[in-house]
Amino acid sequence: MEKWVTVSVLGRGRFGCCHLVQQENSTSFACLKTITENERNAFGDRVRRLRFEYELLLSFHHHHRHSDGAPTATDSAFPFVVRISGWQESNEESLSPGLLLSLGENGTLAQHVRHGSVSLALARLYCSEICCALHHLHAYPA
Repeated sequence: MEKWVTVSVLGRGRFGCCHLVQQENSTSFACLKTITENERNAFGDRVRRLRFEYELLLSFHHHHRHSDGAPTATDSAFPFVVRISGWQESNEESLSPGLLLSLGENGTLAQHVRHGSVSLALARLYCSEICCALHHLHAYPA
C-alpha cells in the first residue's frame, strides 16, 4: 500500500480526527479518518465501527468482484457518497487504524452555512444531493 504523510488536521470530533494526507512522492491528497484513544475500553468498539464504515462505503462503490471474491472499483460509483480509498492498519508510525477517503476540498456544508455563503440555488443543490445519496444508501439491504 502506498505511504501517506500527514500534512495537517482537518477536524476533530468525539469519535476521532480527520487529517489531510499527501501521498509520498506525489501531489495526490486524501483525508485520513482516525480514531482517538481517549477511552481505552471503548477503543476496540471504535475500531469495529470504523471497520464497518469502511466495509459499508466499499460496498457502495464496488459492485464487481475478482475471481477470488475481492471487490474491484467501478467507474460508475455513486457521486454523492464519499469514495473510499483504503484502510490503514495500526503500525509504529500510526497507533490508530484509519480510513482513507477522497478529499472534499471545498469544506463542509456546516462551514458554508456558518459563513453565510450558501445561496438558495446552492442549498437546493445540496438538498438534492443529500436526498439522492440517502435514496442510494437505502437501496442496499441492511
